[in-house]
Amino acid sequence: FMADHANMIVSHQLDCDQNYIYFDALYANYPLVHNSARYRHLGYFYPESDVVAGAEAVLTAWREHDRNLKDYGHAVTRAVADLSPLARVN
Repeated sequence: FMADHANMIVSHQLDCDQNYIYFDALYANYPLVHNSARYRHLGYFYPESDVVAGAEAVLTAWREHDRNLKDYGHAVTRAVADLSPLARVN
């Protein structure tokens, strides 16, 4: 469904900083627009319930995602590696 019908994932959470759908979206290289402070370094973050910042994040993702896909993928790879049960710190 996603490959045929979606270009972006927007996830707005209230009091839920960790949502595993983030990693599915990031791993598949979809632009993820979200408000999770825990993962502010991944995807396209906007704070809390700031609708204007969220709209700006959507526009940024739409304009820049394909151009920055290589860097986006590197950030995701590092983040997923940090969460791996095989990571030394874990």
